[in-house]
Amino acid sequence: MLVSDRCSTLRKSNCSLSGNRHLGLTQETSPHARGFDYTFMFLSGCENRFNYEPQLDDPSHALFTPMNAGKFSMQDDKFFDQTNPKHAPRDFYSTTSFTDDSEQPFFAYLPFTIPHWQLHAPREIIEKYKGMYDEGPYKLREKRLERLIEIDFIKPDGELDNTFILFMSDNGADGAMLAAIPIMGDAGAVTKIIEKYYNNELDNMGMADSYIWYGAEWAHASSAPSRGYKTWITEGGIRCPCLIRYPPLHKANAKLVGGAITDSFSTVMDVLPTTLDLAGGSGQAARRQLVAHLSGMQEGFHDEEKEITGWGLFGERAIRQGPWKAVRMFPPRGKDKWEFYNVKEDPEELHDKAEQEKEVLEKLVRHLEVYYAETGMFDPGQEFEYTKYC
Repeated sequence: MLVSDRCSTLRKSNCSLSGNRHLGLTQETSPHARGFDYTFMFLSGCENRFNYEPQLDDPSHALFTPMNAGKFSMQDDKFFDQTNPKHAPRDFYSTTSFTDDSEQPFFAYLPFTIPHWQLHAPREIIEKYKGMYDEGPYKLREKRLERLIEIDFIKPDGELDNTFILFMSDNGADGAMLAAIPIMGDAGAVTKIIEKYYNNELDNMGMADSYIWYGAEWAHASSAPSRGYKTWITEGGIRCPCLIRYPPLHKANAKLVGGAITDSFSTVMDVLPTTLDLAGGSGQAARRQLVAHLSGMQEGFHDEEKEITGWGLFGERAIRQGPWKAVRMFPPRGKDKWEFYNVKEDPEELHDKAEQEKEVLEKLVRHLEVYYAETGMFDPGQEFEYTKYC
């Protein structure tokens, strides 16, 4: 997102971004350069929570050379030296720093990178909850995140009831190796790097010099009953929980008093227009926003029977209209041909209706072909080499 004069609602605000932003490793592509007043972030998709990356100096893997030429952590327009833990503040731990160093501006974006690569937590937190969460540091970090995002600090000023709070995940559980590739090498190199530089003994798990991750098995369990996890275009990879709190909406819609659940279809593309709409903006907010449904003025977020939404990732494709969703994935994930599911009746995507609903499927796929033609989108038609292990 570029905060510019074209978006006056945000430009007049004090905008803050603190967390993970995987959209470039240079000063020119940083959020600070794109209009955010205050930023503190990781720039890569996978980083050590304690600013510890000794393997980046390893000459045995060519991939590390360009990555080590830059820095991965920034505060405003300045980099931290990722290979020198002393360059970070004393007792640096990413989640604490993201929260403690954040202001409370009009527009605040906090993309926490946990639970994610790697699984880290401070020693005192691990010891405090030892035995309580036998699943390991993953649950401990969740508790720490809960503590850090408490909103008591805005209650005394009466701002809480006029603050729109949205908390969501950006994808399904992360069981893939993909995010680690830039700083750990491909799947075949990870084990060697860990053995050389890290200590994964049980008592050391979660410390700065450990390197542990969730794994595909736990990711499948977390996404159940949905199919797949992060990097999949099935429901397990893209269907995520979203929590919203905004008291003025409760006053407008009696159904929301005391809390309510909706399963109406929406996407992350609705979030910014909704924020702008509630802040009194215009333009983009009129195209896609959630307020009409949440305030009780319309049945769903969108007209699902008319609107068409599509996805593409690593050459895999999906397109949805109403309850129907067409998916094409490469083996072993898919059949290398179109699969067709009614996700209202079959959210687990177990019963392929491609043969029974050929006409509906063909019509939907044609919409995707038009999109490709209009946008000039390139589809390699085959799996990228580095995603075979993801």
